Amino acid sequence: MAKSSIITEEFEAIKAALEALEPLEENQRRFAVSMILARLGMTGLPTIVNGTTGPQSAAGAGAGLGAAASSGTGLDGVKGMTAKQFLKLKNPATDLERFVCLGYYVTHAKETQSFTTRDVTKLNDEAHGTEFSNAAATAMNAVNQSRFLSRAGDGKKRITTLGESVVEALPDRAKLKEVLAAAPRRSKAKGRKRRAKA
Repeated sequence: MAKSSIITEEFEAIKAALEALEPLEENQRRFAVSMILARLGMTGLPTIVNGTTGPQSAAGAGAGLGAAASSGTGLDGVKGMTAKQFLKLKNPATDLERFVCLGYYVTHAKETQSFTTRDVTKLNDEAHGTEFSNAAATAMNAVNQSRFLSRAGDGKKRITTLGESVVEALPDRAKLKEVLAAAPRRSKAKGRKRRAKA
């Protein structure tokens, strides 16, 4: 391919990206650019995190996002988004994924460390999400089976490290598969003991 054609394609890509990013607020742009770099597997590029610039690999960018989430300060990108925008970005495929995504949003955008099933269903309604078939059963599954959430007392839940990793992997299904494969397995022996006690 001629050099001029390559340059033209590059500028067309830049133009398309700028047109897509321009309507967004600064925090939303940062989040979108970080996600794009991570998705493309780009390494060694300067990224902007919390107003500072420095070279980072895509893995490093992902780790930065995870670190921000774990710190309790939340992600600037998430804070600048509505719940509807966040669900659109993450594109959850199941009730469980959507519930956990909204739990993540409550934790980091609203800076609320624990939440009720009602909080999540209300947020889902505000985001015009598909109605949960059984929100209580989904919440129970998120705690007991998948361990994406844990109990926080008074009927509240909080997102676990695994749950955060799942949300941060989305919408990349291959990355999500890796996260789930790396998650520690629940001991079958413990499960049998609990059933025996019941």
